[in-house]
Amino acid sequence: MERAWVFLILMAIGFGYSAASPLLSAAETVEVMREARRSDGFEVRMKISTVEPDGHHATPLKLGIIGQCNADKEHLLIWGISPDTVRHRFFAAEKSADGRIRLLKYREHPSDGITETDPFTKVFDSVIIWDIFSPWWNWSKQSLGETKQIAGRSCTDVQSLSNTISSPIREVISCVDRDAGLSLKTQLFGNLHTLIRTITVEQTVRKESGRLAAKKMLITGADGSIITAEIYSGDEHHPITEDTFAPLDAGK
Repeated sequence: MERAWVFLILMAIGFGYSAASPLLSAAETVEVMREARRSDGFEVRMKISTVEPDGHHATPLKLGIIGQCNADKEHLLIWGISPDTVRHRFFAAEKSADGRIRLLKYREHPSDGITETDPFTKVFDSVIIWDIFSPWWNWSKQSLGETKQIAGRSCTDVQSLSNTISSPIREVISCVDRDAGLSLKTQLFGNLHTLIRTITVEQTVRKESGRLAAKKMLITGADGSIITAEIYSGDEHHPITEDTFAPLDAGK
């Protein structure tokens, strides 16, 4: 099971990729990103720190995430590690091939009650499941923009437009480092090109395989909130088993 860096790379949209041609079209770039997300199984642990819009520093969190991503379905299980106020709280989520995203909230035991939740809400008051699944890579309208430099690396903007009028996110601009299969900066917009939040890769690391991966990310909201997410090693593990995503199956 691949463990390190995967969750942040999911948020940054990519596991890392081999060198890609600089002449890729928008469709080819999007396919690079879709392929980079594929994984039979991953596990990662994160440190989350939040500065609220009023400047208040929230209590830091540690979260664990495991998941699977394939062409038919993507699964995630997110659980609280610390502090005690979040420990034994779980969220299970899936994105089906037709693009539907489901998010379930429950305690350690599903018998304690399972509640289906809006995938646009903040899980543990920090990360948004909809963003992690990055459904915009499957939107039908994609176009290339300018090439720029971010953190010393070259990336090319890819604009993704939604046909779903009811969606809170109607447009996404991702600055894609195609050699790494990684979006270094992702901007999410509502209607009329109103910026809602920006996800920026602050720090990368090169894995033993030679692939570049995101290690630290910054999520800035239009409301002034700032969330820092950084992967770390240690703490407990939750390997993927046959019943890992049972709450999702039970909730159908």
